[in-house]
Amino acid sequence: MPNIAILVGEAFTGYATIDLEPDEREKVESLLRAFGECLLVDEEHMDAITGLSGSGPAYVSVFVESMIYGGLRVGLLREVAKIAALQTLLGTAKLLLNYEGHPAEIRDMVTTPGGTTIDGIFELEEGKIRTAIMKAIDAATKKSRILSTRTLP
Repeated sequence: MPNIAILVGEAFTGYATIDLEPDEREKVESLLRAFGECLLVDEEHMDAITGLSGSGPAYVSVFVESMIYGGLRVGLLREVAKIAALQTLLGTAKLLLNYEGHPAEIRDMVTTPGGTTIDGIFELEEGKIRTAIMKAIDAATKKSRILSTRTLP
């Protein structure tokens, strides 16, 4: 299950196999790595992979779009808001990929007492952003389970 980031060679592809020999598995991984990162997962987790990373680019797009609109709301030009939002996303993603700690530690590094970040986080939490994201992944996973058990005509 790759995601649309395959178009730029940065997809995450979770895959499951049944009884592959080690050399066959290496061939599969070699092919999938051409699209980005890949990881062997249990078949029972494929619907969750679909709900998280297959649908994930849509969730991230909504988040980035919201950041851009937030920038527009406070007076930034559209192109400035877009570049600022996307570079923030890219830089943070790279930081998190290379950081061995928990993402909350990065958040805490940016959040200072009485500062701007804590006010922004307060608003995100009041809007139940964590719950909304978790519910989105849960709903997409459940739908994937339904779709994967349907028989085609």
